[in-house]
Amino acid sequence: MNKYHFSQKVVDQFFEHDYQDRGMTKWQGFYLSDHTVTIKKQRYKNKHVAKIKNPQTIALIKQRLYYAMKNNYEVTI
Repeated sequence: MNKYHFSQKVVDQFFEHDYQDRGMTKWQGFYLSDHTVTIKKQRYKNKHVAKIKNPQTIALIKQRLYYAMKNNYEVTI
């Protein structure tokens, strides 16, 4: 048997007079795992948006690829 017994009166009195709410809400606690997975996917999708570039000549493409290869730069096509 539980040695601690609180009446509803004691609990009500505690929340009315003794307990001080800090006014902070811990929102992360309300997210379900499905929500966090969806949020992470959306952030990844928004971060990796393909940007349409202006057309380039073959000579310019070759020049830039050579420069990138020579200097060990990453190239996205």
